[in-house]
Amino acid sequence: MQVISTLLLLICSSLLSANTPLLFPNSFLKGVAFSVHQNGGDLFGRSNWSVFEQKKTVLGTPTVTGNQRCNSSVGFWQKGFEDIALLQELGCNSVRFSVEWSAIEPEPGVFNEVVLNFYERYCDALIAAGIQPTVTLHHFTHPHWFDVIGGFEKEINITYFVRFCKVVFSRLNNKVALWYTINEPTVYSFMGYILGMHSPGKTMHFTLAGTVLKNLLLAHVRVYQELKKLPGGQQAQIGIVHQLLRAQAYSEWSPFGKFTAWFLNFCAAHKQTKKFLETGIFEYKIPGIVNVQTHCPEAPQSYDFIGINYYSRVVTGITGPTCFPNEVMTDMEYAIYPDGIYNAIAEMATLGVPMYITENGIPDAKDEHRAEFIKNYLKKVHEAVLDGYDVRGYFYWTLMDNYEWDRGFTQKFGLYQVDLTNLNRVLRPGAEPFKDHFLIANRA
Repeated sequence: MQVISTLLLLICSSLLSANTPLLFPNSFLKGVAFSVHQNGGDLFGRSNWSVFEQKKTVLGTPTVTGNQRCNSSVGFWQKGFEDIALLQELGCNSVRFSVEWSAIEPEPGVFNEVVLNFYERYCDALIAAGIQPTVTLHHFTHPHWFDVIGGFEKEINITYFVRFCKVVFSRLNNKVALWYTINEPTVYSFMGYILGMHSPGKTMHFTLAGTVLKNLLLAHVRVYQELKKLPGGQQAQIGIVHQLLRAQAYSEWSPFGKFTAWFLNFCAAHKQTKKFLETGIFEYKIPGIVNVQTHCPEAPQSYDFIGINYYSRVVTGITGPTCFPNEVMTDMEYAIYPDGIYNAIAEMATLGVPMYITENGIPDAKDEHRAEFIKNYLKKVHEAVLDGYDVRGYFYWTLMDNYEWDRGFTQKFGLYQVDLTNLNRVLRPGAEPFKDHFLIANRA
């Protein structure tokens, strides 16, 4: 059926002009992604991020730009049900969101029924609105008590994460078909243990960074295995979300640029992670500096799909991030580079499982380039589908402006602009290609 659908799309697409909306298969997921912490903050002040944002960096500066606090962010816990209408306005048939471990299990072994019931009702409301809920089990945040006992720095602690995942899955598995175990384990390791810009804020701890990444990948395998044993586990689709990030030097003649690109590529750990998923072998090594290894034979059978977070590639110049001629920089350290998302799909296709673009977006406070970004990246995803790659969904990051970790509220990724004084949501003009140019066959 998937082959027939793709052939029909190929025939139709050959007849369409460049300005015609992109038509995806009727089973394709059109959605947005967000994390509940970034949209709703910390209900109890007991998460690792609530502690981290009150610290200082090694240079004595605030850990978050402008010393901002997430607090209740843009009011997910208060307005989440209302915001379902925004998803409908965009034509979404799915949404990717996280469950907040610190809210569900604020103390070890103590599970908050009120919060679990909230998530049940939220999923029910999404389904009633014709929107398929998909769930991320770990999106950078967890209870502070988990950090106190060592967090993912200790392999033995994986059992706590598995317990949490089993509780959530048992409550939601009859409502949720698509599960993401861990969001961007490479980013968690790199930003938290090498750059020190994310929780727990440890800098240049290479061995610890490798250990944490290894343990996150092992945690994914354990969660996959345990959830598959539960009622509904065999029917559920369970995968991991990987950010595919590469760096390249602007000039081969720049030693600084070449070294920075090499450093970023090692720390971003794309090759190490993909090799683990393909073979079960994990090697995080710099001779004389770090050597973390493990072998997990079950890893290649531990995912039903792969989630790909792709934004761009980083170009390193003499003084820092840059871009090539005729490229447009976003508000962060990367340029608009739509060819990269096609390349990412082609590379990850070698894993032999379905793929979802679980994040792709642009920080663009002036809304000058968002429409161009969305249209050109979606075109490349559409091309990949027509070329036979098994891509089954695209989730834009993100629904509305929110708390962008160490950047606070300074980065504007949202399709909806949010006024932080009253939490009013206003659809940006730049969201038009996502709303009207991105169509699903059975909704067109």
